[in-house]
Order: sequence, then C-alpha cells, then structure tokens
Amino acid sequence: MEDRLWDLSRFDGASVSLEESYADTDADLRTVAEIINRACRSKAEVERLLSRHRLYGYMDFETDTIGLEKMVLIFENDTLKAVAEYR
Repeated sequence: MEDRLWDLSRFDGASVSLEESYADTDADLRTVAEIINRACRSKAEVERLLSRHRLYGYMDFETDTIGLEKMVLIFENDTLKAVAEYR
C-alpha cells in the first residue's frame, strides 16, 4: 500500500505556479470588466484606466495591441475592437 503513496512535495512549485496563473487571469478579467463597465473604447481612455496597472510601465500604447497579464487588448484606429488571450 505504501508504494501507492505519492510524494506531493514535488508538486508544490506547480501548485504555486497554477495559483499565480489564476491570479493573473483574475486580474485581467477585473481589468477588462472595468474597461467595459466604464465604456472605455478609445486607446486614450484605456491608457488612463491602465495607468495604475502594475505592468503599465511595460505597456506600449503606440501599437495596436496592449498586453495585460494573460490577455491582450486589440485596437483598430485607436478604438478597442477585441480582447483575446495570449497565444
């Protein structure tokens, strides 16, 4: 019976990584919900809202895509067109 027991200590790193991934996804969902609830559609409005995001310093507002944690905001003519997950 003892040979069926698993040493779960080897999975500790994986569970922490999974928890961080869920936290990142949750943070993105809250950010996207705030953008939608405030009817932010222009890139300037979204930039103002994201100015307090922890990754703001790494965001490039000169491009048509702005990365969050696990999602990307896609703009066309400086208007938010889509939200997609990173691939």
